[in-house]
Amino acid sequence: MRFRFGVYLFDTGQAQLSGPAGPIALRPMTLKLLQALIEAAPDLVSTDELLDRVWGRQAVAPGVVAQSVRELRKALQDSALQPSYIETRHRLGYRFIAPLQREDSPPSSTELLAADAPTPVAATPRRASRSMAGLGGLALLLTAALLLTWWQPWSDGPTSDSGSFYPIDVVQAGTPADGEAQQWFHQALTALREQRLERASELLDRALAREPHSPALLGTMAAVQAEHGEIARARSLADAALAAAGSLPRAEQLRIEGVTAALYYRWGDAIDRFQAVFQLNPGDVTAGFALFRAQLNAGRGDDAERTLEDLAALPAAILQPTQLSLARARLASLRGRLSDRLALAELALAQSEDPRQAAEARLEQIAAQIALGQPTAARTSLDALNQTLAQTAWPAGEIKQQLLEGHWQREVGKPALALAHYERAAAAAEALGDARSRATARRESAFAQVLLGEVDQAVAVTGEMLAEQGERGDLREQAASLNVRSLAQQRAGDPAAAQVSVERALDLYTQTGDRAGQAGARNSLGMLYARQGRGDEALAQFEEALQVFRATGNRRGAAVALGNIAAAHGSAGRGAAARSANETALAEFRAVDAALDVARLQFNLALQDRRTGALIQAEARLREALDGFRQAQAGARVVVASTTLADLLLQRAEPTEASALLSDISLADVPPEQQASLLAMRGRLAMAIGDYAAAGTALSDAMSLRQQAGLDAWARMSEFELAELDARQQRWTEAELTLRPLRRAMLDDGEALDAANAGALLAAVLQAQQRLADAAGLLDDLEATAAKDALLGLRIDLVRAQQHPADRDAALAEVAQRAREMGFERIALQAERLRPSPAGAEAAEELQRRGLDPGSERLAW
Repeated sequence: MRFRFGVYLFDTGQAQLSGPAGPIALRPMTLKLLQALIEAAPDLVSTDELLDRVWGRQAVAPGVVAQSVRELRKALQDSALQPSYIETRHRLGYRFIAPLQREDSPPSSTELLAADAPTPVAATPRRASRSMAGLGGLALLLTAALLLTWWQPWSDGPTSDSGSFYPIDVVQAGTPADGEAQQWFHQALTALREQRLERASELLDRALAREPHSPALLGTMAAVQAEHGEIARARSLADAALAAAGSLPRAEQLRIEGVTAALYYRWGDAIDRFQAVFQLNPGDVTAGFALFRAQLNAGRGDDAERTLEDLAALPAAILQPTQLSLARARLASLRGRLSDRLALAELALAQSEDPRQAAEARLEQIAAQIALGQPTAARTSLDALNQTLAQTAWPAGEIKQQLLEGHWQREVGKPALALAHYERAAAAAEALGDARSRATARRESAFAQVLLGEVDQAVAVTGEMLAEQGERGDLREQAASLNVRSLAQQRAGDPAAAQVSVERALDLYTQTGDRAGQAGARNSLGMLYARQGRGDEALAQFEEALQVFRATGNRRGAAVALGNIAAAHGSAGRGAAARSANETALAEFRAVDAALDVARLQFNLALQDRRTGALIQAEARLREALDGFRQAQAGARVVVASTTLADLLLQRAEPTEASALLSDISLADVPPEQQASLLAMRGRLAMAIGDYAAAGTALSDAMSLRQQAGLDAWARMSEFELAELDARQQRWTEAELTLRPLRRAMLDDGEALDAANAGALLAAVLQAQQRLADAAGLLDDLEATAAKDALLGLRIDLVRAQQHPADRDAALAEVAQRAREMGFERIALQAERLRPSPAGAEAAEELQRRGLDPGSERLAW
């Protein structure tokens, strides 16, 4: 969005204020302040509200608002006493008073960046930009959003051990002296082992009423509150435990110091303390695992692995093999080694000695199977988990089961069913008093709402969660919620708010030392920059994410970052760099057996291959991608890959195979946006074989679906296809009347390649009407864009070859030869059909033999 006022222009998408002399340098927060005031104009905005909107209350004083207003006034040459732009209301706030002219700013298109889920159909109309490989080629990527995912720490699946430390045996001395208090303490530990946090809190409260200075009671309660997500209270209790621990043995003091440091996210201090305890008593399994978790939180994967080796050397009598295998599975998960994670979870399952251990191992197994894209195996394991949970009283396990059921439904393309499971998990967690698990379930619910197109609801839910988490002081949970909120805001068409959210998430991840979270947030921020056309800034974020993933040993995360780096290079025209990064990413995904990621990346690479004219290689990649999506039962992705492959087969003059590919897909099985993709592809197939009536119905239905979903850019795509249908039926005037305003709209929205395709078809229509000078002038305008897409270049050359009768036969033969070398057999046959020599008749016969309509001899398209 752009706003004009006075002699100034403010572009929110580019975060740039410009005046008569050009761009004006301002700090990012000052620009955000300007945006907040403009968006609220002419209403008054209080200082507190500005602090919330712009700074997110992140340890800033109210004075920063006045400082930014002064900076803004200086840039605008405004006066505080006689303001033209920003008015101060003493002790009330500020308001923007200048007349505003609002303009839509053209979005920047980025080809290879999208979310790890089907693009949702919005509940309310919104602008939808999309990347396309040319309207006449792979334009039918339609809802794609299949491309590489950014890192999503909120949806990796519940692991067997997600906390920073266990709330059991925080200290091994300093237990209550009072008999009844001691009994309540031990009952609380039993409740904790069953993860009945509300019951444990109640018992510990009773015991603390008797002995308020017991280090064991205070420390254990601190850990319980941390598990609740009540970090602020947990810190207060841990500080009290530390103050009361002076008479305890040094090892016990170190243990409490380690827990306290972890609560303040001082992972280096926590590691030092737990390391000391473990060295003082190498048989202290609790300290060893606390050290392991602190090392993971600090991103020290190699150190964590060495700690597990030390634990593995302990006698079997004091170490449960299942616990060790699950810890190794968690390390493998955080390193992106999905097959290792599954193997270790299955080892833990084989080692389990009771239903509770078996349930924990099953949970890890299912999460690994879902991450590996093995839905059938995961379904079998979920059914087995249900039977196992029936044999043990473990309410927290039922919450995790519901979360995994939701993940499974989401991955097989059923977000509505996923949402129902997440809501059940949230209700169960609330009944148990487990605020952290409730927050996880609500966050997953918000993500499911995004997939369903309920973006306003998702924004509202995450807003409520952030308020609650802010009160509890749980910074890591806030960061994860901000990630989902950012995604919802993007889908709601509010990139400025989405950027604020992800920047806040990055800041919180940095504060808490969560390196994986930082890398994920940088990936998300880079994607936002890319969509705003800020390519260099996007690339910088992706490269920083790559370095963090590599430093922590996360190969899958590194591959995701490499895929995004490739996208950034591709958008900047650095084809060789993009290809190298993508091939490296593909090798990394294969190395960790990330089959679904391999499928996504092969899909991306296929688009690049098609654009450069390597259709045979593109077809091979698309077939592998489609197989991967089918194996993962990823319904929406299967539809998009199928329509993309069908379009490529049509370009290879194989309509029968293209039609067969789509024949088994039912419209009832996919969301409306993918229905539009399927209808449009079927419409293009019908047009190609000459069934114009069926083509018109399918293409019109596709456009209607896109309009209903508020997908304006895709609706324009349908307009183009209907204009092509008019042209093939020699309705030249109708085609021209559609194409001229359509091309202008595409140019206004920054869709240069799409506009060039529309221009090429318009040139073909003008030439068919013998308006050769008009057609030639238009073709000259398109030359600069032609090099960006092989099919577009061929079509422009095909139209141009018709312009000079003396050279026509040779020019058409040359186009046909180049098209055939690249694999575009259909356009090769069309070029030959237009030749005046006997080759023209032969090409027309070949088109008919293949089931394709030869079309009008007047239309070079």
